[in-house]
Amino acid sequence: MTDNQPTGAEQRAHPRIDLKLPVQFEFDDEVFDVQSVNVSAGGMLVELDHAPPEQMALNFRIWLRDDDDRDEPLELKGTVVRFGGGTIAIRFDRMDSYAAELAALERYLTDHEPPAGEEAPA
Repeated sequence: MTDNQPTGAEQRAHPRIDLKLPVQFEFDDEVFDVQSVNVSAGGMLVELDHAPPEQMALNFRIWLRDDDDRDEPLELKGTVVRFGGGTIAIRFDRMDSYAAELAALERYLTDHEPPAGEEAPA
């Protein structure tokens, strides 16, 4: 008997795009300048060897490359949902106070989504 529950990519509400973007956040009194592995409208995976606790709330900045309309980074909030293999997964918190930043990120992702069957540029 098999379990018909969706797993992995089937569970995701938003497609992931492989994008290397600069990200900065702070925890344990340290500032971490890291890079994203992939990003979606719902969250991102970032390279990090030092793990914050799961379910920890994070304030972070993400710089969108080639975004001529924005000189400053997006200031977002998220929650650590997983750590392993030198990466952490962060789910973006949905809040009205930074809806414009999330909308800007979603526009950026739409503009950088690869055509079907192709990978996004790194």
